[in-house]
Amino acid sequence: MSAPYNVTIVTPWRQHADDVLRYEQRIATLDYPQDRLRLAFLENDSADATYSLLQSWAGLDRRITLEKRDTGGPLYPSIVNAHRFEIMGRVFNWALELVDY
Repeated sequence: MSAPYNVTIVTPWRQHADDVLRYEQRIATLDYPQDRLRLAFLENDSADATYSLLQSWAGLDRRITLEKRDTGGPLYPSIVNAHRFEIMGRVFNWALELVDY
């Protein structure tokens, strides 16, 4: 049987300080070899503690690549909006750039 693939979980973050610890716990309970997981986090425009919490986690976990790139865009509610989708597309593309091939 061959070894499992390396997997990178790419996650953009914004204004989700309340979810960082829960996300960390969920990653730890994944039924996948932890040494085969990589985490790529891109934080943008948070006004809460999201980035500092991610920095603390990244400081303890060498699997994490963390980058901060602010767009200056407003925090849209979950609506269909061309500008919102443009910003989201930019952020997701930046996050994908963090993946090790």
